[in-house]
Amino acid sequence: TVKDIAEEPIQTRHKGMRILHTRKVPILDAAGRPQYVLGITEDITERRQVDESVRLYDQIVENMQIGLYVYHLEDIDDDSTLRAIASNPAATLFTGLEMADVLGMTIDEIFPHLRSKNIPQAFASVIHSQKAVELEDIGCDEGGRITRAFSIKAFPLPNNCVGVAFENITARKCLELELQVALEKTERSEQLLRTVIDKTSDWIFAKDTNFRCILANHSFAQAIGKTVEEIIGKLDVELGFSEELVFGNSAKNIRGFRTDDSAVMAGEIIHNPCDPATIADGSVHIFDTQKVPLRDAEGNVFAVLAFAHDITERHESEAALRRSESRFRSLVANIPGVVYRWKCDFSTNYISDAVYLLTGYPATDFIWLLDRGCRTFASIIYPEDLAKVEATIRQGIENKESYNLEYRLLAADGTVKWVWDKGSPVFDAD
Repeated sequence: TVKDIAEEPIQTRHKGMRILHTRKVPILDAAGRPQYVLGITEDITERRQVDESVRLYDQIVENMQIGLYVYHLEDIDDDSTLRAIASNPAATLFTGLEMADVLGMTIDEIFPHLRSKNIPQAFASVIHSQKAVELEDIGCDEGGRITRAFSIKAFPLPNNCVGVAFENITARKCLELELQVALEKTERSEQLLRTVIDKTSDWIFAKDTNFRCILANHSFAQAIGKTVEEIIGKLDVELGFSEELVFGNSAKNIRGFRTDDSAVMAGEIIHNPCDPATIADGSVHIFDTQKVPLRDAEGNVFAVLAFAHDITERHESEAALRRSESRFRSLVANIPGVVYRWKCDFSTNYISDAVYLLTGYPATDFIWLLDRGCRTFASIIYPEDLAKVEATIRQGIENKESYNLEYRLLAADGTVKWVWDKGSPVFDAD
């Protein structure tokens, strides 16, 4: 019988610590008597690293406090074929829709109101252009009051997919609306305005046409280590910001506060989704900043109103997600074997490009599409081995344990290839 020897770490002279897996196979003579033992040792260090990267990637997606949907565009020319193929728990929290209820549905079936806002069309354009976009989805009642608001970032993914990260910004948009109304009625609502802006953790400040501060809330003052009274009437440089941040530095690709403020004074609305700033304790935070012009009764711009929302945690989560995905793809591309992920019905939702070297079939053949279906991995398993493969995998699922087995594959050129397969079932919270 074949004997597996437990995986063991080995310190090598040139490659450091490696993890080896050994199998011993008896070689029999014509009479079935063992003659000698063939030992096969495989270096599975990279495979172990891939396993760890996959687990890390899954944990980041599952635990980040940003809703995430992944849609697959089944027909590249039809944005109505955007179909949800993945989501995370935060998406359920924000939308109230259970993951199991929406997966497999089109975006129009899940969120029918989005089409009139051209949001599905924008998601499809991300796939076409391979460029990320930022959107806002705002809903109001009959009285014009904001009932919900989401900040949306759509970014391209492989295989005609688009990732959609979204955050509930209802409170922020309501606050912006309240502030705008309050500023228009400053003669009778100054105290109300002061109360509203000082209760938010966002930075809120305004500058006049001479770029001197005429409004600042408590959060902004605390962050730069000053009181509101010390801020009013001061220029940015007088508040401690460097000339480089204020006036910009083209060599360092720093745009500068003054450039944005001047543009707003000319009537533009400026949105900086990733705006770094050093606060009083010396730490660097990332802000989502928006600057809008304030106009008097005659329509003349008299000030710049700015809102800065601290997105440092979200920025770090997104960066960690990108790093994890990059490591995962790099490792998968370089390991000497095929990495795949099956559903319980043995349909494939991910398989690495190395499957082509093994079988002669490209990875895209195994990914299910509505208009053409797909080639199942089971269809290329040698018929006499298929029942054993399915039984072994089912047993692994039932026992919640890893499995490994050997079986034969029928390659595209008709040759039969023996493969060694190891996998582990993945379970949801239930």
